[in-house]
Amino acid sequence: MRNKQILLLWAFLCLVVSTVGAQSFLHQRTHLYEQSSQTWICQEFERSNPAFFQQKTLQVITAPDAGLDSLFPGMCEPFTSEEQILFGTSLSIPRLVLHQKALCDFYSPLIERKLLLTQLPLSYKYLPAILTGFNASFENDRDQAGIWAMSYPIARQYKLRVDSLIDERRGGDIATSAAIEHLKSLHLKYQGNMNNVLIAYWKSPAYVQAMIDQQRDFAADDKEFIRYYLYLSTYLHRLPVRNALEDYFDVYANYGTHFFTRSTSFRSIELVLGCNKEQLRSINPAYVGNKLDSSYRRISFLLPLKEGEYFQRAPDSLYNFKERPVVIDVVDEYIVHKVKKGESLGTIAKKYRVSVNQIKQWNNLRRNTIRAGQNLRIRQHKRVVKPDVPKPKADLPPTSIQLPQDTLKIDTVRPKPSLPKPKQAEPKAVVHTVKNGENLWLIAKKYKTTPEKIMALNKCGENIRPGQKLKIPGKK
Repeated sequence: MRNKQILLLWAFLCLVVSTVGAQSFLHQRTHLYEQSSQTWICQEFERSNPAFFQQKTLQVITAPDAGLDSLFPGMCEPFTSEEQILFGTSLSIPRLVLHQKALCDFYSPLIERKLLLTQLPLSYKYLPAILTGFNASFENDRDQAGIWAMSYPIARQYKLRVDSLIDERRGGDIATSAAIEHLKSLHLKYQGNMNNVLIAYWKSPAYVQAMIDQQRDFAADDKEFIRYYLYLSTYLHRLPVRNALEDYFDVYANYGTHFFTRSTSFRSIELVLGCNKEQLRSINPAYVGNKLDSSYRRISFLLPLKEGEYFQRAPDSLYNFKERPVVIDVVDEYIVHKVKKGESLGTIAKKYRVSVNQIKQWNNLRRNTIRAGQNLRIRQHKRVVKPDVPKPKADLPPTSIQLPQDTLKIDTVRPKPSLPKPKQAEPKAVVHTVKNGENLWLIAKKYKTTPEKIMALNKCGENIRPGQKLKIPGKK
């Protein structure tokens, strides 16, 4: 009887452990979907398409899609009621589910095209959803990154660049090509058995090979991974929601592609062009460093259209920008000192490095006598550090034609007056001597004019040098 009780207790503990493990795994998935929905591009998609998130989502999936039996041998049985509850819990927040469906729609054409070229099953297109929630900025403590959760050794095997400035695992086209090449090699190695392929991709080929050599069955978490993969892919496939690809195209239409001919930094782009740092990081996840490599050309850099237009017309304002040193202001403020037992004006004055007469003056004291508990006002010098960095607007004056950057001028067409106007005296121009670190944008801001007016008046381009004399147009 006692042995039977021990066995029942052991079975119960195993059930609890397996349930906790499943909940932990599913909790991680929900957390991944939440992180994905918080990226800048998903937030923009949600702001511009509120009606998309009012659509209904499915409740429960009872069985995997038909036709997967040959790809997932022994794993395509109907989902148990426990699985339906556990798996459904991770997809119980409609907003997160709709984000995953929208991201799947966005990435599917790219992934499907590469899968067709390599003659792999299209079902692999759902793998990023379970690995990372299609989050290009994903990274974990196992040194995996990008929507495909690619490890560093696999990335280097397929010649992806991963260093302190660029992480191509976070790119779209490049990372997808490498991931599908890796899947192709695993698919051939395991003769199309997607059970082995998915576990080998998720854990490692060595783990699967050891399991095959020792003729061991899948571990509990392996089976859970595959079963959840079947549930999620079936769920997204059956979800009756309109395709969001064109909506994502509309979001990305607000950005333009750029390359840099000289080195610059995220900080400079943020300050000179007025860009949001979080936005830049999220929309350019492959650029992981603080500096931008001017020789890098494999993944273009995205800038909002307005800021990108300013950069194209005035690149030197970014390349020549140097952040000014901080300015330290000294301000006076009063603090209150509560007199303690045994203190005198002399000891208090010494503590705050002031004189006794100053304390008496600040507190309207006629005598040197003070009492415990009395409040005294003490004036102190406080050093306040303020960054002296301009944050310009990327407003551009109208232009009739696009000229080469080295001869950039603004052509303005004005209608001829019907009657001659009296000739007005031209305002006197101010002469400015260019200092080290200055550029046209900073000079124009100082004199409340525009770089284009300065270039037109001096018949010069944007490249200026220290010591150069520039005429600054006066105000009319």
